[in-house]
Amino acid sequence: MALAGATSTTTLAGTLVSTNAEVLGGLVLAQLAAKGTPCTYGNTSTIMDMRTGGGSVGAPEQGMISIGAARLAQYYRLPCHVAGGMSDSKIPDAQAAYETSLTALVAALAGANIIFGAGGLDQLLTFDCAKLVMDVELIR
Repeated sequence: MALAGATSTTTLAGTLVSTNAEVLGGLVLAQLAAKGTPCTYGNTSTIMDMRTGGGSVGAPEQGMISIGAARLAQYYRLPCHVAGGMSDSKIPDAQAAYETSLTALVAALAGANIIFGAGGLDQLLTFDCAKLVMDVELIR
């Protein structure tokens, strides 16, 4: 998927265009391989943290990309899955709670059918079981 500022443009609109092309290309390939295969419109795009070079999953822009992807999925009448419930924090602390709450809320309000990423910390480089339990309670 597109990483704004690295593998796509720095603008969110340009990143959504790149993401949309990638997703639609994958859907076409799936249908060519086996016509009628059930598919979802998936999005894992985010922005690049220009300081570290990593993907920032707790940034507000990640939520805006998820909203755009969910709207595109609704336009194509496909179920969608987007990222939510993740944080750039290295431990389950106040920053993790804030970012997790906002990314999960934005994904849910956008109309996503599946929200993935619960338990993810440190730009999804770390998984924490205790945070997973808290995230499930939050999302439920």
